[in-house]
Amino acid sequence: MNVFDIHRHFAFGPEPSGELGLLRVPQRSDFAGWVKSSPDVPLAADSRVALQPPAYYVLTQGLEDTRRLNDLTRAVADALGARAPVVLGTVEPHHGEEALAEIDRMARELRFAGIAWRHRAHGTFVDGPIMSKYVARAADRGLVPLLHGMPRSGNEALWRVWRLAEQFPSVPIVVVGALASWDQTQAILAEPGRAKNVVYDTSGLANGPDALLPLAERLGPERLVFGSGAHCDEPLTAAQLAGDIARSSLPAPLQRAILWDNAARLFSLAPLEGKRP
Repeated sequence: MNVFDIHRHFAFGPEPSGELGLLRVPQRSDFAGWVKSSPDVPLAADSRVALQPPAYYVLTQGLEDTRRLNDLTRAVADALGARAPVVLGTVEPHHGEEALAEIDRMARELRFAGIAWRHRAHGTFVDGPIMSKYVARAADRGLVPLLHGMPRSGNEALWRVWRLAEQFPSVPIVVVGALASWDQTQAILAEPGRAKNVVYDTSGLANGPDALLPLAERLGPERLVFGSGAHCDEPLTAAQLAGDIARSSLPAPLQRAILWDNAARLFSLAPLEGKRP
């Protein structure tokens, strides 16, 4: 079964936050080469990822550090080759309108397909005024916006995510981590009419795969995608989570929609090697 992981980071170090390092140009190709050759990184033949950078990194050079991070993300994705057909960059809300040009560069020069934000790491709110300008520019440039909506993070509170998304009802927006608590999942079920353009991923899913069935029935199956939240050095985590869905009692069409079809439609991906997802 084809699997597309919409929520995959690479890291600078062994911890999820890495070492807060941002590699300089002479080190970039070596790091990308390590990613390509590491035995811990390769994915199953029927798996693909949307690669995004680590959320935490040094910012002593401001916007230039973000530009270098996006360049590194492109290099890592190139090293992964066909395994990472979708690449997402980032910009810092603290950089205000100066970051709009970097969004343009992501689309035109770096050939990214989306842009991801982690507002807990940014130290700003997901519905801050500058985010409206960022999402509008991303949509205009054909980039899919991805937001973190993690429970217990006031910066990324679900109501804030909804408030931003509802400003762009025709723009598909991916929200990752929102199903990581029972309470937040119940809030989504209670208000299915909120932010109908939001697509939720499965990372941190509370109460196992069977919890996806009422969400599919209430929101529509097209609003669920597979995401592991893993890093490049955690392929087994992603494989186990996808396997849990494939072995669950969910109907086969819903499994296929979650594991591949919905994300493939979002990013215009074809089935792998002519196989049916």
